[in-house]
Amino acid sequence: MRRRSGVLALILTAGLVGLAVANRHPVTLYYDPLQNPDRAVDLPVYAALLGALAVGVVLGGMASHLTRRRRHKVAARPAGRHALPTQPLLSHQKGE
Repeated sequence: MRRRSGVLALILTAGLVGLAVANRHPVTLYYDPLQNPDRAVDLPVYAALLGALAVGVVLGGMASHLTRRRRHKVAARPAGRHALPTQPLLSHQKGE
């Protein structure tokens, strides 16, 4: 499994390096094109793509964390109406 992850990381890294080399020309990203088109930044295409990827990873991680946190809170509730039974439903004792 570890070797497979390493090979996958190597392939993805090679793809990202190829993307960066092929797309070095600058693009203009506007912060607010409707209200103030003067607020813009010029950067290479690969930087814009990698930045968007990084933002997506962070937002996806936050969403996953919040979902897990909610599930953990539900699972950690004290025993109540929705708790699992503490004693077995059927007793399988020898001699019965």
